[in-house]
Amino acid sequence: MLGIAAAGCGEGVEAQAPDFRPQTATAVDGGALRILAESMPFVVVEEVGADAVDTLIHAPGLVAFREGAVSEVGAPVDGRVTAVHAQVGQRVAEGDPLVTIASPSAAQLRGDLARARVMRRAAETELARQEQLAARGVGIESDRVRAEASLAEARAMLSALTATSGSIGRGAAASVTVRSPISGTVLVRRASLGAAVDSGGEPLLVIGEPDALWVQAQVFERELPLIAVGAEARVSIHALGEPVTARVEAVGGAVDADTRRAPVYLSFTDALGGRLRAGMYARAEIEAGEAGLGIPTSSVLIKDGGRTVVFVARDPRTFEAREVQVGAAVGGRVPVLSGLERGEQLVTRGALLLDGQAELLR
Repeated sequence: MLGIAAAGCGEGVEAQAPDFRPQTATAVDGGALRILAESMPFVVVEEVGADAVDTLIHAPGLVAFREGAVSEVGAPVDGRVTAVHAQVGQRVAEGDPLVTIASPSAAQLRGDLARARVMRRAAETELARQEQLAARGVGIESDRVRAEASLAEARAMLSALTATSGSIGRGAAASVTVRSPISGTVLVRRASLGAAVDSGGEPLLVIGEPDALWVQAQVFERELPLIAVGAEARVSIHALGEPVTARVEAVGGAVDADTRRAPVYLSFTDALGGRLRAGMYARAEIEAGEAGLGIPTSSVLIKDGGRTVVFVARDPRTFEAREVQVGAAVGGRVPVLSGLERGEQLVTRGALLLDGQAELLR
């Protein structure tokens, strides 16, 4: 009797319960499955047609400042902050003072610049004198050549110091006034009175336009060819509640080596009234138009690791699993971007019978 140890098998041996799980298919060569005849009524096979579906590309993203709409202002020299002229939220124009820094290196640089100007004037005067002597026939050629060399050296030194001092602007002695490079609003202020600052260190202030924002959506490389500049999009951001409309303004030219994604830049079509902040998370749905063969979502299985798989018929009862690349489902149909050809026989219902470990695409 099932479930009872057979006589002579020894005491303490537990009987194995029978496995009542139904078998629907058997494996054949090449990794395919051959379905049992009694399971065939539960499997529907259709020919892949030529109909394409509108593709929606889903991508995560971040709200960010548009290019040129923000400027990080740092300290041009080492020193100590003696005055802060701008506060967060304050509107500033290009050239307005932001921070004043006391810097001994600035005083030395200005002194060197003044000495270089004096040296240039002296060299110009000496060369003019040597040329006058030569014109009267009493000059010495070697003295004139030395005067030319001295002038060239003085001019080179003055040029180098002028370029270096350009970063500290106009001022007196050790005082350096940092001015706004663009017109905008003070978004971040890290400078505080008395703080020590370093040239090339952390920005003292961030100036920008709060409304000059867009979304940087991260799109998989396989979907990039489907996206065109000007395409419509919808963006969901928690702070806004409802999705807002946008359009593709640019597609990035480099794919990240780790994520295999590239940025797609979306500009908002409506003013959002300052409700957004740079760094907010976003979800984008980008319309890619007609692309890919349209198949029912019931055909597509989700395997381990997120792979998408369909079953294609070799003959009326033999089926092979094939990995495909698909877009977003629209109206119960999904576009196949690669891995399937028109005219192939596809399992459109009953795919789970062939692979009990997978999940149906939703």
